[in-house]
Amino acid sequence: MTQRATVSVPGVVLRAVLVLAVATGCSRESQVGTQSDEIREHVFTTGRQAAAHMEREYAELGVSVVHFPEQDRWTDCGEDLAADTEVPDAIQWLTTWQFTFDTRRETASLIDEIGAVYVADGWEQGEDSGSGTGRLVTFRRDGYVMLWGGDRAVDPDRATLLGLTVAGPCAPAPQDIREWTPEPEPAP
Repeated sequence: MTQRATVSVPGVVLRAVLVLAVATGCSRESQVGTQSDEIREHVFTTGRQAAAHMEREYAELGVSVVHFPEQDRWTDCGEDLAADTEVPDAIQWLTTWQFTFDTRRETASLIDEIGAVYVADGWEQGEDSGSGTGRLVTFRRDGYVMLWGGDRAVDPDRATLLGLTVAGPCAPAPQDIREWTPEPEPAP
C-alpha cells in the first residue's frame, strides 16, 4: 500500500542526495524542455517501478511504501548556483521513496538482494558506503542514479526503514522551471 509520508527521509539518504548532483555530471544538449521532461518522467517512473517491486517481493515482511511527492523535485546542478528567483543553467530531477517494514530487522543487507535485480537489468553497482549505523549503495545506468540506504542494525526506538532516491543526469533547465510543482498523489 502506498501512503503519503509524514516522516522525514532517513538522514543517510537525505545527505546522499547532495552527492548525486555532483556524481551524475552535467550535459549541455538542445531541446531543453523535451529533454528535461523525458528525464523527469524516467526518474519518476524508475521510482514507481522500484516501489512496485518492493511491494511484490517483500510483502511477507509487511513492507509499506511511503512516497514523498513534495520531494519529487528538481535541484540546481549548474556550475554556478542560481539565486532563488533566477533560472538555473542546469537541473537534476529527484524522487524520494521510503519503505517501512512490520518485521523489525536490519535493512542494509536487503540492498544486496534488491541490487542484484537491477544489476541483472543493466545497472552498474557503484559506491558502497555509509556510517557505522547506515549503508548507502549507488547503482548507475545511462546517467541515472539510484541510491539505496538501509540500517545496519535494528533501532528499537524507530521503524525499520529502507530509503531510495532516484536522480537523473544534469540537463539544461527549461526557462519556465520555476513554475513547476509536483503533482499530488492520487487518493488511495
